[in-house]
Amino acid sequence: MSRSRNSKTCVICGASFYAPPSSKRVTCSPTCSHLRRKQYTPTGGNWSEASREAARIRALGQETLAMDTAVALKSPKSGPFVTNLNAKRWRIRSREGIEYEFNNLLLWARENAHLFDNAPATTIANGFYTLKRSMEGKTSRPTSGYKGWTICEVTDDSEELY
Repeated sequence: MSRSRNSKTCVICGASFYAPPSSKRVTCSPTCSHLRRKQYTPTGGNWSEASREAARIRALGQETLAMDTAVALKSPKSGPFVTNLNAKRWRIRSREGIEYEFNNLLLWARENAHLFDNAPATTIANGFYTLKRSMEGKTSRPTSGYKGWTICEVTDDSEELY
């Protein structure tokens, strides 16, 4: 059987098929392609022991990452607590003139969403973050308040809590 210049031999059934020289195709049909993929699955037997071990370690790493995240959420230094390392000390004033002082804006917003018609805590926090950036001159459009609320002070003196 003479092979044309662009013909290859299927690694599964041995049939000749057309494929450009740059193609990485090694099978002649979807059926043969399916059979070849089936050979190279973890249960197919053609994986080396090193490949199986690498796959096991990758899967274990993903489980460990999920466990680490759960642990981090419970930690007082990284979870949703007033003692979070990134929490700042905020002093804000409501429309009625009542001042609130607290650590961790997002936590405060979760606990006080009723003051903002039960808006999502992230929306409330983003409003105050935008107001803070505006006060620092970091935005192109100055803002004077968020829903009538103003920021009196934001400090990073939360280290005292530890």
